[in-house]
Amino acid sequence: MNLGPIPLTLEDLAQLKSTRTPFNFPEQITEKFTQTEEMLLAYISNPQCNPQLLLNIARNLHELINTLFPQHSQHKAVEPAQQVLAANMMILAATFALSTARAFMLISIIAKKNAEVSRSVVSDMHGLCYGFIEQAEFLYTPVIEATPYLKALRRRYFDAWIAHINSPLLENMSARRLALLMEAKNNTNAEFGISFHGELIVNSNSYHLVNFDEGAFTQFVQKCALIQQRKQPRTQFVNYIHGTAGHVLAFDVSVSETGTLQIICVESAQEAKQYHYLKKLVGFLSAKNIPFAVLACQAELQRDLSTCAVFAYALCGVLSKTSFEALSKDAKVEQPSFGSRFTEVQQLPPLPFVQWFHVTKLGYKAILMSQSFTSMQANLQLMGVKEHDISTKVTQWKLWYDMDDASRKTYIDHRVKMMGLKLQGQPLANVLLDEILRKTKAKDVFQALRRLSAGFGPKRLLEALLIVCHKGKITLDLPDETKGLSAAHLSIIHQEPKRACLLLKYGASFDKANDKEPRTARDLYLASTSAILRNNPVLKQKLKG
Repeated sequence: MNLGPIPLTLEDLAQLKSTRTPFNFPEQITEKFTQTEEMLLAYISNPQCNPQLLLNIARNLHELINTLFPQHSQHKAVEPAQQVLAANMMILAATFALSTARAFMLISIIAKKNAEVSRSVVSDMHGLCYGFIEQAEFLYTPVIEATPYLKALRRRYFDAWIAHINSPLLENMSARRLALLMEAKNNTNAEFGISFHGELIVNSNSYHLVNFDEGAFTQFVQKCALIQQRKQPRTQFVNYIHGTAGHVLAFDVSVSETGTLQIICVESAQEAKQYHYLKKLVGFLSAKNIPFAVLACQAELQRDLSTCAVFAYALCGVLSKTSFEALSKDAKVEQPSFGSRFTEVQQLPPLPFVQWFHVTKLGYKAILMSQSFTSMQANLQLMGVKEHDISTKVTQWKLWYDMDDASRKTYIDHRVKMMGLKLQGQPLANVLLDEILRKTKAKDVFQALRRLSAGFGPKRLLEALLIVCHKGKITLDLPDETKGLSAAHLSIIHQEPKRACLLLKYGASFDKANDKEPRTARDLYLASTSAILRNNPVLKQKLKG
């Protein structure tokens, strides 16, 4: 299950003692060190110990680090003489925080004891371990790289972290899981004629949180070259810019008719890592004399510490539905300010050859991803949605995607859950007819079918309802009483090609007219000027014949 305790040895205890011994710390600090080392010895002697011991060690190390190195709160390194000690303690603290999270997760999942307490501890420890390891890299990478023991200890931590997030008991989206999902997404979109080709850029053998991974960067620019040479189609990339454990960006790369490489980059939060990666990319392309143009967006959707990969995956889907040309025509914004967890928000020198755009240009799907409902509402206002309609739309989204202010559940939480079901081979699990009617606010199956076909609700609900109708031999073609529009009509009117393809797959007729609507859905398709409909190869084949 990859959730067992992380093994440590007497060498780890000896290293901690030897790095702290030269310093003449106050008696209270020395006593705290001694207590921590005694607990560490108890853990080494019995790794299957009470999880409370792990929690106590993690908290002790946390307290010692905060007391000894207050400059860390200003994101500053300690004096050189203490840097090995600081780095050692931070990596150890991260290791014990991760071990604590694993132990309490087992209690919650297997023993089913104190589930709420366990979830709270797991959440706190996940934040602590990621925070310590990232700050250790930010402040002390040169020291870690120059010290064989610290380098090995860091590697052990990352090995444990990757094993941890790949556990089938967790809903975390590791690179390995995202690769499987991306392959499935490519296949599904090909089946429905949707223009999407997604890939992961990741070096699975590299672990960084601060430095960019050179292998992954080379892989990405090689892919860009293939696209520029028209040897690979337009592609959406989930790009692990640091390696398998670090930050992730979403890219869309295409080539213009004149051979210019067109790059769209979206950062889900406010990380300066996007700026520095684009600076590196622009420098490389310029040096190679490759014609290129870059559009970039700092979306400020993500507020937590661990979902950048899921955001990048979801944003790739959004990017595939727009284009470089469309975004180029929209109003531009000034280069935004950047921040990180270890620096103040700052203005950086303008990046040459990069034009910035606001997240609202990506449409409603991007806006609903925000982990802040306040930010979500502000962005809707920027899009020109009226105040009353903003409330209605947010309420709809909360209903459709199980979002909730009080429990801080957002669209991304829903998305992670749905991705987990897909990995289990059960993408439509637990979707009941009552839930479909409730979420679409429909009086019957037929109204729900029409609403979902028009885009009013997740596609997942539409497919589940189509299966219900197929099994029950329920017609898919009943029009509404007012305008005479069937589900097929509405999928074309609202430019929903994938939903139209789903209707065709399950036997809906696109050739039925009635007294209120004399045109068929096929007529509407043939008269449409919508590129998203007319360029869909499945609809073209089925409805043009």
